[in-house]
Amino acid sequence: MTTNLEQQLVQLDELLGLLDAKALRGAQEALEHQIAELSEQLETTRQSLAQAHAQRKRLARARLLLDDSVSDTNGNGDPALHHNAVEAVPEESVATPEEPKAVTATTTAPFVAERRSSNGAAAERRQVEDRRSKG
Repeated sequence: MTTNLEQQLVQLDELLGLLDAKALRGAQEALEHQIAELSEQLETTRQSLAQAHAQRKRLARARLLLDDSVSDTNGNGDPALHHNAVEAVPEESVATPEEPKAVTATTTAPFVAERRSSNGAAAERRQVEDRRSKG
């Protein structure tokens, strides 16, 4: 019976040796170090998320301002060509129904009107060239 008791005491000593205070302190320090690193990573991630959220808000505001400016300028990027600006023009410069369409398009930028007229001329040239190549 004593041998069994002695055997158990030896096993208990071995188990207590595994629970050595130095080993426990080393493991605790390693865990504290990992916790500190994870805390730093968490803080970095939190700051990145805060910056991303602020950027998202700025982009949303910019999009709203852009949408407002597009609707304010009637789809034309130049506020000087806004629909209300046409209404503020004196009556004598406003086109009458008898005048040609090119003159009544006062809200069209000059380079757009010029491009439209040159596109019409280009289309006529293409038609003439198509007829020549078919004939």
